[in-house]
Amino acid sequence: MAAGNLGAAPIPARDETRYRVIAIEHRTPAIVEVWLQPMDQPMAYRPGEYVLLEDPMRHIPPRSYSIANAPRPAG
Repeated sequence: MAAGNLGAAPIPARDETRYRVIAIEHRTPAIVEVWLQPMDQPMAYRPGEYVLLEDPMRHIPPRSYSIANAPRPAG
């Protein structure tokens, strides 16, 4: 095994999946719940990771959100 490589899996390529925002709920002043619906295939769920959300016209600055739940069977 090469030095520095402890058998970790390679980092997968970034998903660039398009979603539609179907609901935004402000749970607390610091917590926002965003409900998304995939416009194609849902992204791979990776616990502990985050998504970077941005609008296609770039009117709103990109923002990172933690993934709290796996996708539901219906997407």
